[in-house]
Amino acid sequence: MLEAGLLVQGVRYCVFGDKAYLLSPWVQVPVPSVAGVVLGDEEEGFNVDMASVRVAVEWGYKEVKQVFPALDYKRKMKINECPVGLLYKVAVLLWNVRCCTYAGQTSEFFDCPAPSAERYLSLP
Repeated sequence: MLEAGLLVQGVRYCVFGDKAYLLSPWVQVPVPSVAGVVLGDEEEGFNVDMASVRVAVEWGYKEVKQVFPALDYKRKMKINECPVGLLYKVAVLLWNVRCCTYAGQTSEFFDCPAPSAERYLSLP
């Protein structure tokens, strides 16, 4: 599904994950460092640049948990005891609507303005 979803108008995009993911044409990962082998400047630069971008994307998770602290309350948020997935999806939806109005740390970092709340809520 990911591979098909990342083909947009004939252009193949990819996502970047941490080193826990396997390298594939649609999932890129840091260049691995092997014991005794020093990475070149280009590989090291790639890892540093992509690490900062990956961290920037994770800010969104942090911000949702800060605004909706109940989502991080481990004693209450247990599978089969409450609708954890649904609560998180609703929190992210509300957070995204807020970001449409006030912008967020991630959109500012990437210099990518958010759509209006009306446009965001009307997307399929």
